[in-house]
Amino acid sequence: MKKKSLLYLLITIFALFALGPKIYKYFFSKKRNLPFQTTTLKQKDIQQTIYASGNLQIKDNIKIGSLIAGTIIDIYVAEGDKVKKGQLLTLIDNGKGDTDVQIAQGTLKKATSQLTYITNHFERQKKLYQTKQLSKDAFEEITNDYNAAKAEVQIAKAELEKKKIEFNNTKVIAPEDGIITKIGITKGMKITTDLDATVLFEMAKDLTKMEAKLDIDESDIGKINKDQIIKFTVDAYQNRKFKGKISTISYSSKQKSNLQTYEAVANVKNKNLSLRPGMTVNAKITINKIKECDILNNQAFQISSQPLKIAAKTLNLKFEPLEKAEKKKLKKVKLEKNQMKFIWCKNKESIIEKAIEVGITDDNSYQVVKGLKPHDQIIIDVDESDDMEKIYKNWFSKGL
Repeated sequence: MKKKSLLYLLITIFALFALGPKIYKYFFSKKRNLPFQTTTLKQKDIQQTIYASGNLQIKDNIKIGSLIAGTIIDIYVAEGDKVKKGQLLTLIDNGKGDTDVQIAQGTLKKATSQLTYITNHFERQKKLYQTKQLSKDAFEEITNDYNAAKAEVQIAKAELEKKKIEFNNTKVIAPEDGIITKIGITKGMKITTDLDATVLFEMAKDLTKMEAKLDIDESDIGKINKDQIIKFTVDAYQNRKFKGKISTISYSSKQKSNLQTYEAVANVKNKNLSLRPGMTVNAKITINKIKECDILNNQAFQISSQPLKIAAKTLNLKFEPLEKAEKKKLKKVKLEKNQMKFIWCKNKESIIEKAIEVGITDDNSYQVVKGLKPHDQIIIDVDESDDMEKIYKNWFSKGL
């Protein structure tokens, strides 16, 4: 009896050992959750955006300087004042007053008097020449003196006009109607007209019209077009959103934080005058928008093949990656607007790699253009630490 019992026990042990993998798959593999998550294509609106920063500036900004050097005598406006065209803003002491004007006036009077005398003399001598009482050489000399006297008067008039302009430039006036936005001088300050000329005032023709000057990364500048709408915030009003429209895109680049950027300018309305020059702009530019299209989460493009290979083996599924040569060839395909990406799908018999064509992205999802069907099971997450696989190996690879 004992021998029979021992024989039954040994038969049972060997049977369990031989049928172990099947028992494991029946009780564990089929019952447990799949070691990955799948999804299908979703229909949703998607929009592609670019983020950029910059500063606000007055659109019609006028910088007022001086054509003469000197010392500021007085300032007649303050920042924020509305001014009219021709209004006096400041007076400059040029160190000479109107003395140059007076000298020029005296020079003109002298030249005019000399011209009057020579004109009378010329008319008398002309009559003598016409009656042949004066030689041709003598008359030509008198004519030359007459023309020179007229030229002296012309020169004296021009010099007087020049000195008047220089003296009038001691009065700095508003070139247009507008608002004084900045004063760069103080009373008693000396100003220059050289290469580093002093900016006396800055004024805006209209503060309700501003510009947002944005730095666009070189990787994004090709997606920016004129008339695109921007939405932006400023630190002063973090809960408010403002709008603008791209008006110009620069072709010259500049370095910003070791990045190559290009400037794009957007027109901004400032009807309630809440925006101010110099404010930092944090902008969002919508470059493309598609309604009700197939989209796929970015997770699908970040799947590693190795854990999928293990999962396929565990689930007794075929594992079908794209051939290296074919995948390399697909990567080189140049699409006009879209790009090629690779994903993994599961069907009843296999885990298979596919190449798909994608369009715009909102940084979370991609628009799927070609390569997938509505009911395709797309793998979006894989459990890379397969504890059940480890148990399986420990139990049935080493024996009991």
